Amino acid sequence: MSTITHGQESITRAESLLNEKAKLPALGNDPASYRWKESQKNTNKQSIHSQVSAMNAATAQMVTLTGQGDETDYNSVGAAVNTISSNLPEMAKGVKMLAALMDDEGANGDDLMGAARNLCVAFSDLLAATEPQSREPRQHMLTAASQVGSASHRVLYTIGEEEVADKERQDILLGLAKAVANTTAALVLKAKNVASKCPDQATQNRVIFSATQTALGTSQLVACAKVVAPTISDPMCQEQLVEAAREVAKSVEGCVATCNEVSCI
Repeated sequence: MSTITHGQESITRAESLLNEKAKLPALGNDPASYRWKESQKNTNKQSIHSQVSAMNAATAQMVTLTGQGDETDYNSVGAAVNTISSNLPEMAKGVKMLAALMDDEGANGDDLMGAARNLCVAFSDLLAATEPQSREPRQHMLTAASQVGSASHRVLYTIGEEEVADKERQDILLGLAKAVANTTAALVLKAKNVASKCPDQATQNRVIFSATQTALGTSQLVACAKVVAPTISDPMCQEQLVEAAREVAKSVEGCVATCNEVSCI
């Protein structure tokens, strides 16, 4: 709770930084001024991309770590929240400078400021949904995580850090996640059919529990895919997606094994 509270304070600090753009020094049109602008643009773009990647990986980690009930590793969840807390205000500083440089060159820095503010809101909703005493259903947290993915994508698109190849990779990734979701949904339906034919309540509950775990694992995978898609080239994001896929594989194997076992009773 204290880590989440600190995270919300960091989000508020980032939002306050995004109230106005940075004040640029008086610059001319000479080569030295041009080089300074280009250097500042490139440096801030790279920093923003790196910070968004780290926060997306942390968000995906929160998705896979939470929802474990009493087995939740709160230290690891806290570390993921701290990653967001430390990177978001720094990202806001870079956005302030980059937005000012965009205005200076005739582009609209307001779009970037708005996208960054929306990302702050998405993170605030995520942390609120992650609070241990939250009475909201699990899907509420997964939806909040997905919104982080959408908002981070908008930030990277606005600063021009999204390439055509990246967009194609994102579409493939999300398409694969959807295919997994459709397939596991069919498996869950078959498992429920097996449950309806179980000889007693205890056996039926076992099948229903294993099917529910498969559905939850799949929802986590889809949420993770949406979060890391904009920054999937980052190794940390890839690692979290693989971990989410492992959880689905594990739950699917458990569901199939349980159904086979009870079918022999």
